[in-house]
Amino acid sequence: MQDCIVQSDKKLLGKLRRKAELCRFAHSEEKEKFKRYRNWKEFAVVLFSIISAGLIGFYFRDVLEGGLVLSTIFIFSLGTALLQALDHTVFQWTHKLARHESAVAIWGVWIREADFVEKRIQRFSSDLMNEKMNNLQEKYNNCMSSTEQIPNNKFLKYKKNFHLYKSQSKELDQITSDD
Repeated sequence: MQDCIVQSDKKLLGKLRRKAELCRFAHSEEKEKFKRYRNWKEFAVVLFSIISAGLIGFYFRDVLEGGLVLSTIFIFSLGTALLQALDHTVFQWTHKLARHESAVAIWGVWIREADFVEKRIQRFSSDLMNEKMNNLQEKYNNCMSSTEQIPNNKFLKYKKNFHLYKSQSKELDQITSDD
């Protein structure tokens, strides 16, 4: 009887763990995407600022003259401010990046707790095991409600990539274990 309960708990824990790993992977992929966007934005802001500062320096040293130079300085300064404003109001790359980083951390904590329980599942009494499983299920539901839902079209793509990643990881593990 105890073995049957342990097996069903192991099966449920494995199912929840696989879902949690998939959610964590999807959020980490989203995090990397928004990190690239944010880095490109920051690169453009720095580039526009350097060009603007250089043009201002040349203009005040009388190396460059005319209204075209002033217009260019204005456009680069405006471009810098516009990129920053678009990020904060429309695109929100920095905010989305922070949300996905937080989701990766939340799922990572849950996975570590599930690993701990899974490794010691045989040692727990049935009452303690029920308590631990209920606690893990409650925390799993809290993770699901506190992290952002990834749209199905993206999630399916990440699920495919995740399975590919896992198979490549297993192959690498086999290669290194053979050596």
